[in-house]
Amino acid sequence: MDKGPASHVRLKLYDDAKLLLRQLKSHYESSGLPSISRTAANRKRPTLTGCKKLIAKKYFEDYKDCFDRLDNLDSFAEYNYASGTWSSDFNKSWRRSVHKKQMAALIEAESSGVSLKKCADKYGIDFDGFHFNDVLYMALFPRTIDIDDFAHPNLIDFSGISANGSFIDSTWVNTIGSFSMCQLKQAKFYTSTSEGCFPGTNTYQMDFTGANLSGADLRFSYLRGCNFTNTKLEGTDFRDSNLLECCFSGAEGTYILTTEGNEGVERLRYLIATGHGSHLR
Repeated sequence: MDKGPASHVRLKLYDDAKLLLRQLKSHYESSGLPSISRTAANRKRPTLTGCKKLIAKKYFEDYKDCFDRLDNLDSFAEYNYASGTWSSDFNKSWRRSVHKKQMAALIEAESSGVSLKKCADKYGIDFDGFHFNDVLYMALFPRTIDIDDFAHPNLIDFSGISANGSFIDSTWVNTIGSFSMCQLKQAKFYTSTSEGCFPGTNTYQMDFTGANLSGADLRFSYLRGCNFTNTKLEGTDFRDSNLLECCFSGAEGTYILTTEGNEGVERLRYLIATGHGSHLR
């Protein structure tokens, strides 16, 4: 069974593809097409692989981009676990019934403006071990951008949710209104690009007041002006992050910073170690 961090999305793609396959087969069999024993009919008959490609093309022009991004996420996680940067795994078994409720809570929070915590409580779920990646974001909040009407999703209020051990892509961070009072122990903040996945996110004046970020990975992040008042920061990894104008009043725990004078060194080491050093200029 797939145990990587992209497993939730892969299983959702698989589940959606199976549903589409059943629908297409039903249509195919009721359409009076020739017997499937004939070569021409076999070529037209829907397959699970073909359905997965169709589902993936909902998110990217080239379906391969979708699966490449999921592979990149798994490779990113594999390296960080193997190198000891991440100490434990919060992966949870994927259950369609729970996942549907999580999707419903996210959609309701975005469309109604009600906090995600209230929506999650309504459905009786949390987001521990959840994978907030860019593919899932596109599946939930498709947008057709018009240059004359920069349509963006509403900011989602994450205040108070439990998302310990979650993976949070920068795509999501840009649409989150607040992380105050969140349970984010060992959460992994990262950015996905065409070249791969990298630690770090970009946000300005984000509210982390009272959150639990113990052991969270925030390396290489732009966090200028963020509020960490009364936040639990034991073991939080801020190496090579921009913390200018951040507030740490009442924060608890010993967090990790880059050694003074070595800004950028940790990032350079990471890029070289993961084979991305050739992209540096």
